[in-house]
Amino acid sequence: MHSNSSTAPLDPPDTVLEARVLIVEDDMDTRNLIRLYLRKLGIHQPVDAENAAAALELLRCEKVDLIISDLYMPRMNGIEFYKTLHEDPRLKNIPFLMVTAEASRSKILEAMMLGIRNYIIKPIDPENLMAKVSRLLKISPS
Repeated sequence: MHSNSSTAPLDPPDTVLEARVLIVEDDMDTRNLIRLYLRKLGIHQPVDAENAAAALELLRCEKVDLIISDLYMPRMNGIEFYKTLHEDPRLKNIPFLMVTAEASRSKILEAMMLGIRNYIIKPIDPENLMAKVSRLLKISPS
C-alpha cells in the first residue's frame, strides 16, 4: 500500500506524526500533491474525500486533527461545508484550512467573516502549505 515512487527534494522527517488530516478536494491530482507535501511533514496517513458529503460521512466515524478543503466542489462548496461543520458541536473545533484558486477579495472576505482564518491560493506553494499545516497542528519545524 505504500508508494515510494516520489523523489521528493526534501528528506522526510525521521518521525511519523500521528496527526490525522482530512483532505477534501474533488481534483485527484491536487489531493495527491497535498498528500506529498504532508508526507514531507511526517504525516503519512492522511484520509481524503472527493467532496464535502463524503467528508461529512467520514467524519461521523473517524476523528481528524485538521481539515484541508477546496473551496469549489460539486454540490456543496467549501464555505457550505465549513458552515455545516460549525453546526455540529463535535466537529466545529477542528482546525480548517481552505484551498482555493479564487483570488477574489469578496470570496476570501466572505470566508473570513464566517471564521475561516486560514487559506491558501492555488497553485499551492509547498512551503506555505507546510508552514500553515505545521502551525495549525502545532508541529515544530524540523
